[in-house]
Amino acid sequence: MKPASALEELIDALRCLPGVGPKSAQRMAYHLLQYDPAGAQRLDDTFAAGNAAAYRGDWDEAARQYERLLAAGRLDAHRVKDDWEGRKNIAKTMGFIFFGTGLVLLALIVYAMISRLLH
Repeated sequence: MKPASALEELIDALRCLPGVGPKSAQRMAYHLLQYDPAGAQRLDDTFAAGNAAAYRGDWDEAARQYERLLAAGRLDAHRVKDDWEGRKNIAKTMGFIFFGTGLVLLALIVYAMISRLLH
């Protein structure tokens, strides 16, 4: 667990985000420290490095920070991991199954309507 001063710094850093008040920042900080300490450290490093400039509207400084991260080869450490990638094939398969089931049901309904009209 981080010392209280580091926690307060994290809460203050989160408060600079748009629409985040003191209670929301505190909840986010506690969540990060409990469930994703590495993410809390990355967030702290990002704010310390000046990425908070983007939230202040200083887009030139944010662009310079992006270029520095890119040149140093540290950009991947700040990217969000795609947890959905492994589940895409399952979702596609289930989608095709449900779509196929719907087509079969539609065909059965049309067949029932036509056979009723002909009898």
